[in-house]
This record gives sequence, C-alpha cells and structure tokens, in this order.
Amino acid sequence: MIHSSETKNQHFISRAELRLNSINPGASLKNQRVYSFEVTGREAFGYELSSDRGAKIDDSLSIHDLFSFDVVDRRLRLNFENIFTKYEGRIGSDTESLLSKIDKNNSDIKGEVLNLFVAKFLNFVRNPYSVEKLLNTFAVLRNFKPAQEPLKSQFEKLLAGNRPQQEYLCSQLGITHNQYVTWLGSLFMLLSEFREGEPNFMEETIRSLFENPDTAVFVMIYRYTNGTCIVSDRGHTIPVPDGKHMAFDFNLSSNAFIRYMFGDLESLTPKGVPQKIVDMYKAQKKEVKVFPFENDMNELEVYNQRTLYQCHSRVYSSARENHGL
Repeated sequence: MIHSSETKNQHFISRAELRLNSINPGASLKNQRVYSFEVTGREAFGYELSSDRGAKIDDSLSIHDLFSFDVVDRRLRLNFENIFTKYEGRIGSDTESLLSKIDKNNSDIKGEVLNLFVAKFLNFVRNPYSVEKLLNTFAVLRNFKPAQEPLKSQFEKLLAGNRPQQEYLCSQLGITHNQYVTWLGSLFMLLSEFREGEPNFMEETIRSLFENPDTAVFVMIYRYTNGTCIVSDRGHTIPVPDGKHMAFDFNLSSNAFIRYMFGDLESLTPKGVPQKIVDMYKAQKKEVKVFPFENDMNELEVYNQRTLYQCHSRVYSSARENHGL
C-alpha cells in the first residue's frame, strides 16, 4: 500500500476537483486557477476575494508533508499519495460522464454515483480541518493494528517515523501530537487492503451505507445554467442536522452539486403501512434513486450559504460573485 514518494506538496482535496471549478479551464494544468475567498463573517455570509487573479490550483488546498509519516531524506518520504491517486484518477471522467448521461436521460449512472461518493468521502477522512470528527467517527480504529506483513512493518514505521513537520502542523491545525499520529494511523487502517482484491475499511463502510436494509438512499443532482456552486475547504457540507437521517452535499463542478441522502426507513414509512410490506421492501435488492434538478435557485442559495457557513476558513469558485453570498 505505502510507497516512497517525492511529493512534498500534498493535496487534501484533489486538483481534479478544483479544475472542474477553474477560472480558465482551457489553460495548461499547471496554469489553471480558481478564485479563493476568505470567510469574514459566517452569520452574514461574508467573504473576501483573496486575489483578483485567483489562486493557482496546484498550490490550493494542500499542505507540505501533511500525510508524510516518515520523511526519509530531503527528497523521499513515505505517505499515502499512491492510494489517493487511485481514487482521484477518475473524478474528472466520472463527473463528466454523470452530467452527460443526465443530459441524455441515460439512467445507467449507478457506477458514477458510487465512484464519486467514494472519492468525495475520501476528502472527509483526509481533511486536516476535520481530524477530531474523523477520530470520533472511526474511534474503533484506535484499538486496531495490522497483524500481518508487510502492513505490520509499515504501520510500525508510521508510529516511529521521522516527522520534522509535526510540531508546525499541530500548531497550525490546533490538534495535539497524539491526535495527529492517531489520524495518520486511522488513515492507514481505513485505506489499507488487508486481503488482496477485497474492499478496504473505507470502501466497506460506504458499501454498508448504500446497502443497509433499514435505509432508503436518494441522490439529488442540482445543475445550473447561470449560477456557480462553491467549494468548501472541508470538501463537503452537511445539509441536515445529526439525527436519524444522514446526508452529504458535494460540489460536482462550477455549475453543479450533488446530494446523497441516507434516510431512516422507519421514519420515512407512512403510518399504517403493514409491517409485512416494510419487511418485503427491506429484503429487496437496494436501489439508489437519482433525481436531477435544473436551475433551482433557492437550493443554490441555501447550498452556497451552508457551504460557506460550514467551511473551515475558505471557499473556492469559478466566479467572483456567487448566488446567495
């Protein structure tokens, strides 16, 4: 799983996602830019453009050696870059395929919907501004360590690795040294392939979300002709309060976002429905219901406002002005 890497500038939200929101999508990859805004007031949805020229995508939403658990020398480090690339590589093509199929009323989009959720969920588990939430969500992982080689040796390297950046990162992120190391360890356990060809822990967690018989899964895709969808430095937004239902909003592109809703079936079932019918529904093969929406400006306003409110400190966009802000 773990390979040596020379990558020092490590992105916690992929450049592929930001490029779908770039100011100049026709430019070479190294020259593409995106507008970056600093939040100045959450309650009033205030934000300020950082630069009229925008920020280089290559330098955005990244931190030097964020995931380097063993800096071998000035050039080499051990990190998770190769496993991240596995998920990032299809974001652009899956997004474009999904939106194109919706245009053509092609309902064969389950693959894209699932692939994108996995890639977007990765943004949550590796986001440095959500370390405490990740550790609470996957608290059970703190008690596990790999028992078989080579993962056992790799995990030991993680625990004992040379991390000259650790003091600075913990200070900047407001986390303890123990939280940082535990977070790196949790990423290792989430993303490692313990049995060849089988899902890792993160993928298995996502599979259980989509296949839980007590849950109804809905996907809403919102697209806009004249409206921009901003990107959070956290990579996701929560559209409903914690409770029986769970939902995530993710940016798809400069003019689209996607909502995944995992609804508690008992709460959604109308009163009086016979239990036999409910049990039959639970026993059926789980389907993902997808609903596309066009130019719903009320939803865009709420999405942009909520995304700004829940971000850590910055949002990004292809436009200087964004609906609702």
